Amino acid sequence: MLDMALSSRRMELARLREASPIYEQIFQKVMNWLVRPPEACRRVVTTLLRLGADPNRRYKVEHEHLAEWTPTLFGAQLGDRAVFEALLQHGGNPDLALMESSSLEHQDAMWVAVSHGRHAIVEHLMRRGRKICAG
Repeated sequence: MLDMALSSRRMELARLREASPIYEQIFQKVMNWLVRPPEACRRVVTTLLRLGADPNRRYKVEHEHLAEWTPTLFGAQLGDRAVFEALLQHGGNPDLALMESSSLEHQDAMWVAVSHGRHAIVEHLMRRGRKICAG
């Protein structure tokens, strides 16, 4: 659920898997061990929030990146409505932006959700009174 791998990393791993059946078998074994059902992931997120995790804590995926994500913004990208709602219920701010915004574009949770086609998140934010801004 919280896959932080960038597409460049995923492409590199795909090339390794294609290069050898052994790499593909190793990859499948690791994924079977690592990937958990969505409900188990939701329980982890809600437990962390209940224990005080900050849904607005800033972080960069890569040190040199300009964008500073928050768990709330990442939740908008993931599109899991239950997780996103839990983040908001625990103080997540959907108005925080990925990076400094202009008057033409504000890269907040609505922008992230629209950009990634996360219709359930867009609908949820619209019901909360948010508007989709052109940008």
